Order: sequence, then C-alpha cells, then structure tokens
Amino acid sequence: MLLRAWVSFCVILFFPRALALDCVLHDFESVQSITKTCTDIVVDNLFVPAGETLALNLLNGSTLTFKGNTSFGYTNWQGYLVKITGNGLTVAGEAGSFLDGLGPLYWDGKGNGGIEKPKFIDFSVTDSVINNLYVLNCPKTCIYCRGCDNVTVTNLTVDNRAGDENVAPPNQYGHNTDGFNLHQSNNIVIKNGTIFNQDDCVCVFEGSNISVSDMYCHGSHGLSISLSSGVVENVLFADSVVEDGENGIHVKIHIPGESGILRNVTYKNIFMRGIIDYGIDVQQNYPDKYAPPENTIPIYNLNLINVTGSVNPEAVPIQILCAQDGCFDWNWSGVDIEGNVAADNCTNYVPPGFRC
Repeated sequence: MLLRAWVSFCVILFFPRALALDCVLHDFESVQSITKTCTDIVVDNLFVPAGETLALNLLNGSTLTFKGNTSFGYTNWQGYLVKITGNGLTVAGEAGSFLDGLGPLYWDGKGNGGIEKPKFIDFSVTDSVINNLYVLNCPKTCIYCRGCDNVTVTNLTVDNRAGDENVAPPNQYGHNTDGFNLHQSNNIVIKNGTIFNQDDCVCVFEGSNISVSDMYCHGSHGLSISLSSGVVENVLFADSVVEDGENGIHVKIHIPGESGILRNVTYKNIFMRGIIDYGIDVQQNYPDKYAPPENTIPIYNLNLINVTGSVNPEAVPIQILCAQDGCFDWNWSGVDIEGNVAADNCTNYVPPGFRC
C-alpha cells in the first residue's frame, strides 16, 4: 500500500506531463472520455470521420486548444462538423493551426441547395473567450453562435478564397458560406477578424448588445442584419472594411414576417469598395425586392456615421425600401458612397438631413 502511494507520488513529482498527455485528443474515439474528465484539452492534428460531428461538450472553465490540422472526412450530409458547448471556456488556436472543412469537395455553386453540405462550427457557449481560430474552406455556414452570452471573439480568420466564383471551376464555387452568424445571442464582442467568403461577412439574426469591429470582409454579402421575428437591438458595426462584395451594408427584414423590432443599430467608420450590387441596402421586403415592403418589424434608430467608399459602375450606391410607417428616427451623417448609378429610391422614408 505504502509502496503504491510512493510510486504514484514519484510519477506526479518527476513526470508531471504524464497526466496532461491524457488530455491530448489525437483520435476521434477518445472525444467523450477526454471531454468528461479534462479541463485543459489539446486537439492535436485530429481527423474526424465522415458524417460525424466533433462534439466538444466541455466542463465549466475548460481550455480548448486546436493544434495542427483538424480535418474531416467527406460525405454528403446535413449537420455540423464541430459543436462546442460550455461555460467559462477559453477556445484558441495555436499559431499555424487550422480547421479544414474540405469545402471544394462540396461546393456546387448552390449553397443550401444542390448536394447536402454540413455547416462548420456551432458554438453554444457563455462567459467565454474565442481567440485565433483559422477556419478554412467551409462547405456552407462557417461559424454559428446560438444562445451565446458574454462571449468575446478575437483574431478570427475565415478563409474561403478558393470558393470565389472567379477562381473556382465553372459552377464549382462556394455559396451560403456565412462567415459568422449570431442567433439569440447577447453581449457579444467580435473584433480583429478577416473573412473571405461568399455570403454575409457577419450577420445578426437575433440578439442584443453586440459589437463588431476592426473587420476585413472580402467577397461577402456585407455586414448584415437579417430579421424575420424577434428582436435585434443595441448593435454596433465599427471601423471595418468591406471589399469586392455583393453588398457593403445590408439590413434585411423578411417577408412574410412575424412580429419583431429592430432598434439602435449603428454602422460607424465603415469603408467599402468594389461593391457589386448595393453599397447600402435597407429593405423591409427581403428576399423579394420587387414585393411591397411590410412594417411587421419596424426599424428604429438605424444610425450610419462616416460610411464611405465606392461601388462598381453598374451597382446602386444606396437603396432604402421602407414600408409605410416602418422606419423611424434614423441618424445618418457622413454617408458618401460613390457610383455611376443613382439610388433606385428611398421608398417611404428618407433619413433626416440625407439626400437620396
């Protein structure tokens, strides 16, 4: 008995890393055992079999570090490649690490249509920090944060450049590859991010007290709000660049929609260039731009401050499509988007002091 205790003491004293090595995730079969027992986990060059989700249901206060290449087998299926849940987490990527979703094997230019494609990473976390993740080649939606609260995301890279239509083979390009989506999430900070993709760069579907700043978005559909029901309020997009995208800023109120409200959203110090369709597009008739706008979800206090840049020759600099009694108390100042085409219209609403 005494001898056994002495041996255990010596192992801990002289080989302290022996226990830590048990928390390094090298093989998929060890996921459940490691996440149930470890609070300092390293995902080290892990391969996830086709059709499986890397479900990391972490203990409170855990640290999760991605090392090397986290890769996934290919098959056509619906679901998520990665799910991360927990409270008080620190999730990070080591320098040079990346998660590879094998997007080129899925891309068919049809996104949510066409062949079945998994989404990439689903976060359901609270009181947590996410830092230095490099996400490569998302089959479709890259990062989805739902039910998140008090989360800070820094130094995020989403690299879907290979899915651009102008570099991919004919009809083999990415679509619906949203960079970062927020749904029913509150008290979120996203900063210092770089996103190359083929849909919304960052999109808020529902939530409050959200700050998105110091972002570089390339090839995207812009910095977006997309609301079909519920509430989006107290959102700030700041100090960011949108380049060569479909839109620069896009506020989408869906029709037919359920009741809801959008209020206190600010875009500040946003620069755009090379925009293909609309520099600024605010519409209460998404996705049918020819349908009459509806006021089931009114827009209060949509503030644009120092929003500048240019659009391509065929693009519309600014379009506002509000329903009758659908938009109230906006504040626009320093808004200057250059282009050859005059804005289609400012239907039913012109921001005070702004000429449309």
